[in-house]
Amino acid sequence: MQANYVTFHTYIPDKQSLKLSAFLGFEESAANLLKCVTFDDSNSYALAMNDTKSTFVLNIEDSHLLLTPNLLCAYRLAGICSVLLSPLFSSSKELLGVLSIHWKIENEPSERELSLLNLLLDQSAALMGQFYERIAMMEDNLWLISQKEAFHSAMRRKPLEHSLRTLIDTVILQTKGSGTAAFYLIPTHNEFFNPSARLEEEYPQIFKLFPDGPHFVDWSLIMKTGEPIITPDIESDPAWKDLRLLARKHNCRACWSFPVHTSDDLILGTLCIYFTEPREPTKRELEMANVLI
Repeated sequence: MQANYVTFHTYIPDKQSLKLSAFLGFEESAANLLKCVTFDDSNSYALAMNDTKSTFVLNIEDSHLLLTPNLLCAYRLAGICSVLLSPLFSSSKELLGVLSIHWKIENEPSERELSLLNLLLDQSAALMGQFYERIAMMEDNLWLISQKEAFHSAMRRKPLEHSLRTLIDTVILQTKGSGTAAFYLIPTHNEFFNPSARLEEEYPQIFKLFPDGPHFVDWSLIMKTGEPIITPDIESDPAWKDLRLLARKHNCRACWSFPVHTSDDLILGTLCIYFTEPREPTKRELEMANVLI
């Protein structure tokens, strides 16, 4: 299968998008236009992300799928005519990424070429799956080490802040450094939380402004339900209406709040994770949080 260009986009679950990880043949100017493809785009990539089979476009000028300006511009800039997009899935049917093959002339792969490509995709997906599994094991071990250190700190009667800081540092590491975390204790008088030292002093003060009503962490709701409160996009969440300006000031666009329980199932406080861009938690991130709560 002789092609002029090849790209591989890695699937980013929390952003519902594809990120360009590697490319061959493209000039940098064209590759830059393919850096990120979103899940909502009406294009061949979006179709590939929703399908288990390859998507083939014989001529980009005649296709109704390639509607986004960036894709058309990149393809025209490179002189591309035909495109084949093939998704890679793990053994558990989770999307790993999309391999794209491009030709400058109209070219339809033969059945034999497609069979060989599918074999290569299966082998690549298996290797990627093994790699991700190893990363997950390393993260699990790191999380367990963090919990053990926090436990030993408690046994040595060190201040609670020391144990919480250990857990918070691990949480931030698990988000690849893209998040900021704080732990809010529930005092006996239940007026507002006491934050960890991870955020600027002004930010936690909003608890004093809204001690009873819903706000960016509705601790009363958490107390009643014991369930996490996930705000993937603060700008579109009504609960943040009165706090949006303060959130913008601190560049906070998403907030995940998880209740933390004691061994006798009492809620000790809330672990909050803040992000500088809208973000949904992945299945694994929720699993990791459940280990703590």
